[in-house]
Amino acid sequence: MNTRSTDLELVKESFLKDLVIVTGSPASGKSMLAPIVGSLERTEHFKMSILLEHLGTLNHLGKLPEDAFVFLLRYTVDFMLYDNMIGREINFRFGDETSVWNTGNPEKYFERLLSERGEFVVDDIEEKRPLLVLALSDAFWHSKKWFKAFSFLKMIYVSRHPVDVVYSWYNHRYGEEAREVSKNKKASITHGSETYDSKIAQVVLTKINDHVIPYYALGWEDKYKEMSEIDRVIYMIRGIKTNYAAALSSLTEKERERILVLTFDETVTNTESVLTQICSFLNTDRTPYTSVVLEREKCPRILSEGDRNNKLDKIKELASDEAFDLFMSMIQEYEGSRI
Repeated sequence: MNTRSTDLELVKESFLKDLVIVTGSPASGKSMLAPIVGSLERTEHFKMSILLEHLGTLNHLGKLPEDAFVFLLRYTVDFMLYDNMIGREINFRFGDETSVWNTGNPEKYFERLLSERGEFVVDDIEEKRPLLVLALSDAFWHSKKWFKAFSFLKMIYVSRHPVDVVYSWYNHRYGEEAREVSKNKKASITHGSETYDSKIAQVVLTKINDHVIPYYALGWEDKYKEMSEIDRVIYMIRGIKTNYAAALSSLTEKERERILVLTFDETVTNTESVLTQICSFLNTDRTPYTSVVLEREKCPRILSEGDRNNKLDKIKELASDEAFDLFMSMIQEYEGSRI
C-alpha cells in the first residue's frame, strides 16, 4: 500500500449533541464564569484541557494540518463526554476547580463509577442531551475550526478590561525571559522565570534564532528580546486581540449568532441579568446549586474604580511611552467593542 497522507480523508462523526465553550484570553474571567455555567440544568461539570488549547495553537503555527485538528477535536471532546458518562477520569481532588466536590450532585459521579460501558452510552447521550462545558483559553482565536468540528457549538466569550488583564499578566510574570539556547549549550537560564522555565509551564514556547519565546510574541521576536517586561505583556495582549478580531471577521453570520459576548465587569456586577442571558442562550435554566456557585464566586460584587486606577498608574510608571500609548488605544477599543 502506497497511499500518501494527502490522499487520506480522516473520518470522525461526532456523537456529541450539545457543547458550550467558555473562552477568552488568560486572566479574562473564565475561571469565574465556567463554574456558573456548569451549575445550570443539563450541564456536565465543566472541564479544562491544556491539550485542546495547544491543538489550536499548533494548527495556528502550521504544525498541525486543519483536517487533523478537526479530527482530534471531535475525537477528544466526544470521549471526554463518554468517559464522564461512565465515571472514567473523574476528578475527585478537593481543591481543584473541576472537582466533582464542586458540583451540585457529587453522588451522581460516584454512581457512574458502577456504570456499564458500551455503545448504549451514545444512545443515552442522544436521549438526554447532556451539555458539555469546556473552559479553554483562546478558543475564540480558533473559533472557525471549532465550528467546523461542531456546527452545533456555542461559545461564551468573556473579556476583561485591559488594565486588569495587563496587570494580572505582569504579576504572573508573563513578561519575563524564557530560556536562551546557545550553540554551545543545551539551555541556559538568562532570567529567573518560574513562568516559562518551569517544567509544568502551560504556555507554548518556540525557539527562533536560538532564543526561546512564548508563541504570543511570534512576528516581533527581536523586539520582544529588547523590551521591558511590562511592554512585552502589553504587546502580547495586543496581538491576542488582533487575532480575535481576525477570527470574528472570518465567521459567518450564523456562526456569530452562536457566540455570546460578555464582559467580566457586567457579569460580576449585574449577575442576574447576565445569568438570564446565559440561560436563554443555552436553552437551560438555573438550579438550586447555582446560588451556591454565585456566592462562592462573589457574584454580584462591587468593583473598585480606585483599584483599577491604581493599576493604571502602576502600568504607566513601568511602561515605555510607545507601549503605554498602545495600551491606551487598547482601552479605547475595548470600551467601544468588548472584543
